[in-house]
Amino acid sequence: MIGIEQYQKIQEYKALGLAQTKTAKALEITYSSVSKYWNMSKEDYAREAEKERYHMDNYRQYILEQLKLCPQIRDTNIFLKLMEAFPDLQVKRATFYRYMKALRETARVPACK
Repeated sequence: MIGIEQYQKIQEYKALGLAQTKTAKALEITYSSVSKYWNMSKEDYAREAEKERYHMDNYRQYILEQLKLCPQIRDTNIFLKLMEAFPDLQVKRATFYRYMKALRETARVPACK
């Protein structure tokens, strides 16, 4: 799933009358992503984003435990540990990283630089 900024850009380009292919090139994302969000309402986007967040919340406690053990751990390492601990987990890296960014902000655990 794309972030809210890209969703808004797609909607801006659509309002300007830009074609989907040109929008995809301008945003450097796939045509299929643009096509998926082209006619999606803000409410539908919010609903999709919420479903995605709730899915990751099932693993929140595990992630927080990893952060508690080692606050400076990189998100990539947490992702790999999560995939190892939960082999049936189906999540895209981008989704995971967005979730981690929000989780670190709410839990006040700074990300590694």
